[in-house]
Amino acid sequence: MNRKMLLFIIVIFVLVALFLRFSGTDNPVLSTDEQITLLESRIEMLTIENTNLKQQIDDNNQRIQSQSDVLEALKAQIELLLDSENGLKTGQDLLAYRLKKQVELITTGFDAKDLLAVYSGDIDSYEPVVLYYVQEETKLNTLDNLNLLAQILSTEQFNNLPITIVKIDEENILHVDLSETPEENNPIGTSKTWQNFYFQGSTGGMITTITLMETFLQKSMDSDDWIDGVVFSYEGEYGYLSDHVEYLFDGVHVRETK
Repeated sequence: MNRKMLLFIIVIFVLVALFLRFSGTDNPVLSTDEQITLLESRIEMLTIENTNLKQQIDDNNQRIQSQSDVLEALKAQIELLLDSENGLKTGQDLLAYRLKKQVELITTGFDAKDLLAVYSGDIDSYEPVVLYYVQEETKLNTLDNLNLLAQILSTEQFNNLPITIVKIDEENILHVDLSETPEENNPIGTSKTWQNFYFQGSTGGMITTITLMETFLQKSMDSDDWIDGVVFSYEGEYGYLSDHVEYLFDGVHVRETK
């Protein structure tokens, strides 16, 4: 073997040795602990990604629920509008019925002292005024007539709010309770109540007072069998305090016939 060949072989061995040394340093074989650490790091990253994904899903579910709530609210408003339309038609029918009855009374002749009347109040003078007479039911007994007036006042004057004839006591005083519609039948903000409408304002409160007092007392009706007075309670509470209907709940209102 000549010297050139020997030198060539030595160079090859040196290059191979250098290659093996440096390639082993750049890409060492991972130890078990290092592999575990790497896996734990990857698991942690996957956990973070999973948490972020779960948060995105929760956010989407909340948006869907919010949109569902809005949809339900819109449905409720639509139903309320439909009910209002039906109520308006019912109110128009009642007015037409009452008008027809008043025309019949006027054309046939009548004595007002023999008839029940539904009252309101003049908004300027606060004097009682007759809205209409109740013609066909006056042959009922006193308690039946009082219940009839309570029903008429509730349905035709006070938005179907409960007006309950509690009793006629031993002194011939009528006890009447005014109460709110049960909450499940009266969603907040969708209906007039005693508190938020009929007891509000000096004029509104006075008209409410006159309507209830005068209609139950029937001062113009000629009858010895009628009540001698009326006392009102609110939700079962006597002497209820409210700025604009204080007089309504101020004890017994005596019937003084005209």
